[in-house]
Amino acid sequence: MIIIDVIIIDAPHFYAAVVIGQTNRVIRAAPILRYMIGWDRQRVLGYADRKGWRASWVD
Repeated sequence: MIIIDVIIIDAPHFYAAVVIGQTNRVIRAAPILRYMIGWDRQRVLGYADRKGWRASWVD
């Protein structure tokens, strides 16, 4: 498993992360974000933005 990025999501009721793999899709996620497994990076960032969550990534 090659990890490309980690996206940290800071929401009012949780702080969690998803891991983006070399396919540019979520390959691991915190339990509260498990439904995002398989999503691409843009979908994660767009969803977080619509929810009003702060999303940042670490290379």
